[in-house]
Amino acid sequence: MTSLLKPQSGTIHIFNKPITRINYQQIFSFLGVVFQNPDSQFITSSIEEELAFGLENKKVPPALMSKIVSELIEALNLEDLKNKSPAILSGGQKQKIAIASVLAFNPALFLFDESSSLLSPTEKQQIVKLMKQLVVDYKKTVISITHDMEELLQADEIIIFSKGKIVSHLKSVKELFKLPASFFKELSLTPPFSIQLGNSLLEEYSLNIPSFSSEEELIKNISKLINKN
Repeated sequence: MTSLLKPQSGTIHIFNKPITRINYQQIFSFLGVVFQNPDSQFITSSIEEELAFGLENKKVPPALMSKIVSELIEALNLEDLKNKSPAILSGGQKQKIAIASVLAFNPALFLFDESSSLLSPTEKQQIVKLMKQLVVDYKKTVISITHDMEELLQADEIIIFSKGKIVSHLKSVKELFKLPASFFKELSLTPPFSIQLGNSLLEEYSLNIPSFSSEEELIKNISKLINKN
């Protein structure tokens, strides 16, 4: 998608335009990328300067640049961090700053490349929550490349790859709960915990749990079984 590698066959379109006909600068005018290691994205010695750096290179007028930076700091609750160096922040805080730096350019599409893989479980939750905020509050399209199966539960649409090929395209997270246990085993994938729990109760304890399409439904169904007994 970033055009760093050209497709060997077929075409890739972004907003109905084949990337072969779009130059590198054009792609990054509407595509924002958040990488696995945020340290590779930092240039300056303070958060406030970091958010302004790219805007300066784009020759954004100072008054507008200051307004954009201030709005980002307020919207993402970065007030306590704005004068600190990115080097002293936690992994989750660094990733949050990296996202804010990309958001400053106001791209229509965000690409997260394993952006939560180096984070603690709590920090992962914070970044996934921020992804949802980009979709709901900022009306952005978010594509997240991940091996974290728990993250899939927050997705609106899921594409599963194996050996460079699409093996499943799920139009909603509900379809994830309908996949058989054998699907995950064949791909050497560990399903989300809620799916593991449902399968284990059925296979190991012969509990006939009604089909469920969310964690909430699973909890309700288990509660009903407990109350019956």
